Amino acid sequence: MQIKQAPRRRSITRAEQKEKTQARVINAARELFSEKGFFGTRASDIAKAAGVAHGTVFSEYGSKVGLITGILESILCERIEIIRKVVKKGRKKGLSRSELFLEALRAHWDYDSAQHRLIQAYFSYSWVWDREDESEYHKRQVRTLKIYLDLLEDGAALDIGKYDPDVHDRISVLVAVFNDALRSVRHGKDEVQWARVEKAAKLLFPFKD
Repeated sequence: MQIKQAPRRRSITRAEQKEKTQARVINAARELFSEKGFFGTRASDIAKAAGVAHGTVFSEYGSKVGLITGILESILCERIEIIRKVVKKGRKKGLSRSELFLEALRAHWDYDSAQHRLIQAYFSYSWVWDREDESEYHKRQVRTLKIYLDLLEDGAALDIGKYDPDVHDRISVLVAVFNDALRSVRHGKDEVQWARVEKAAKLLFPFKD
């Protein structure tokens, strides 16, 4: 009787091993930044939680700042994808522009609320931002805000007078309300804080439809 040999397991390539190591570091960092904040988390804590050498954290990301910035970039990409899917689904349902705007904002709020401790950790680092950090942050903001500007048609969709605050000023106010409400979130979804954001959105953005 011929004995069948077990199939050989494919060896993991260096690139795959590196990707797995990066994932462990990112996951450990997300948990620790959420739990201890940016300044309360040390690179050695991240290395220990990820099961990697201390130098690995720096070799992959340069610094703790590089790590949390990379995490923020992944959050931004996830957030944008979620908002776009909500808008696309809403358009198929035939929602009005005002309804689409609130649907997008609600999806944005739900996502950020779930990530609020991690986002707060990032903003705690903003106290020591330099000009380059500030510039990069605003570039990231524009990528999310573009979705809302498209829904607002750069203000053409709104019933506002010639001398009323323009759409960009209104967005700035809404962002301030949104961020302030997010800072007050304690445990995931918070309907009281969402009500603040929703009320501000309805007052600031009177759609013609």
